[in-house]
Formats: sequence, structure tokens, C-alpha cells
Amino acid sequence: RDDENWLRHSLATLHGDEVRLSYAPVRITTWRPVERRY
Repeated sequence: RDDENWLRHSLATLHGDEVRLSYAPVRITTWRPVERRY
């Protein structure tokens, strides 16, 4: 797992006719992600 680089918000903003993609970090306050084990 690569939560540091994978767990983030994807943002799409429109500038004129161009769509720009950017990313923002996710702030985890209650439940941290854990590996599922069945």
C-alpha cells in the first residue's frame, strides 16, 4: 500500500476552455486506513 501518495483529493478546475487537474492532501482525523484482512 502506498497511502502517502495514493490517498489524496483530485481537483478539476476550469480556466477558460482548459480543464486543469491538481491534487490536495487528505487530512485523516478519525479513522486511519488499514489493510483489509479476511
